[in-house]
Amino acid sequence: LGSKFGPGYAESDSGLLMEDLIRETRTVSRTIRIVIKFAHLTSAMLVKQFDERLEKVMKRAGEPHVYQELRKGLSSVELRPGRIILLRMMTDGTLLAEALDESGVEILADTKSHALCQAVTDIYLGSDPASPEAKRDTQQRIRNAFNYCPVGPPPPRAP
Repeated sequence: LGSKFGPGYAESDSGLLMEDLIRETRTVSRTIRIVIKFAHLTSAMLVKQFDERLEKVMKRAGEPHVYQELRKGLSSVELRPGRIILLRMMTDGTLLAEALDESGVEILADTKSHALCQAVTDIYLGSDPASPEAKRDTQQRIRNAFNYCPVGPPPPRAP
């Protein structure tokens, strides 16, 4: 991604960057952090939102069983304000769902599917994000990282 979107890339390229981040599950790891703030949110409500965005996509990908593993884990979690759900996606297609709070970490699901990683990322960074504010914040953070970090090979050393 760095070779495409180096320092100073144009604002108009942000959409392209988000599309690449969604697709490039083999080269870019990512973690999505969901902080529970609503006291009356139930796991059934959370799962319903995921179902609307993931069930059809995973059926089309021929991997509905992989989504069912994630769904089962999300269905089992007790949600309360302050609880954090982490969706960690690695470059090998692993999606690890964890619930964190003051009592520790609970593993909700450990699945492996690039299609699921892409679909979950699309929920937050795609054309119809769950939180447009979070998507804008992500775009800005990535833009800052590209503008801060050198992209490409280091300059040659002087003799």
